[in-house]
Amino acid sequence: MGRLFSAFTLVSLFALFASSSLLASDEVRLTNGGKLVGKLIEAEDGALLFDVEFVGQVKIDISGVESISTDNTVTILRQNGKVLKNKKMFVRDDQMLLVDADDAEAPVRYSLDNIKMINPEPWQIGDGYKWFGTVSAAFLIERGNTNSDENDIAIRSIWRSLEDRYTFLGENERDKSDAKLTKDNTKLTFKYDYFLEDIDDYMGGLLQVEDDNFADLRLRTIVGPYLGRQFFETSLLNLQAEIGPVYVKEEFYVAPDNEYPGGRWDIYATSDIAGGSSTAYLRHDGLVDFTEKSDLILNTTIGISTPLYGGLEGSAEIVFEYDGGAVEGVNKTDETYNFRLGYSW
Repeated sequence: MGRLFSAFTLVSLFALFASSSLLASDEVRLTNGGKLVGKLIEAEDGALLFDVEFVGQVKIDISGVESISTDNTVTILRQNGKVLKNKKMFVRDDQMLLVDADDAEAPVRYSLDNIKMINPEPWQIGDGYKWFGTVSAAFLIERGNTNSDENDIAIRSIWRSLEDRYTFLGENERDKSDAKLTKDNTKLTFKYDYFLEDIDDYMGGLLQVEDDNFADLRLRTIVGPYLGRQFFETSLLNLQAEIGPVYVKEEFYVAPDNEYPGGRWDIYATSDIAGGSSTAYLRHDGLVDFTEKSDLILNTTIGISTPLYGGLEGSAEIVFEYDGGAVEGVNKTDETYNFRLGYSW
């Protein structure tokens, strides 16, 4: 009897857990007749992120959705910035019906055009900062007629809130051939952005330092303000650009030191146009010397990254660098092909 009672208790608890899980399930009905049951994670940019039991998270285009109903409560961010919390919702025919989970308020109906986001992250409704970024490395080890070692490490770290953003970028490249150092350079960039009344516009300040032993550059310091704009911020196209005046000071090992006023611009773009979970990206920045227009510096990186497992990702990229003011005996151009392994958070 004791074993029978224990088995009965176990089955009862399982049934209770299963029924409570079903009662707390969200449902998405698709235009093709299909149905998904699970939990709505978020909705933004015309797509739903839905967690399906035994399948995991799937991304669904809103155009393929007939209706949505939630038993779990959601947070709604409207286009006017107003936040609605602790709601259950039902969506059909471009209309959203919100019901207060505690029945404290009467149901309210909204057009989907009035809704900016479902279940936004805390920072997107003004609660603290989001920290995200990527650290990656490219290594090449060659043994044979020539012994070569190439190490290229990069980090991009961003703290973002509704009001401002802090960015740190770090790059280091160190190559050896037959135990002799052939490349050794480091670049560190610190940026602060403050978003204006139109949150797509921002102003900021830049401090950048770099050295390149094989280009005779002991230290280049760049500092200055800039204006920027977030032209697009969707998965299909994320594009921001900045421009502003800078003061540049260059210290060399052999050549005479130099300082000058200049102008700097920066473009950063990503897109999921490649399909799947891959992301194409473009990073470009330029620096011009106002006193000597030929002293133009251009850096361009074009690549594509693909998630591997967890936060790990692999990427292939091409890097073009041009320094019109390079000292005599140093090539003005440099072209690098990288295969990188990185981690994003």
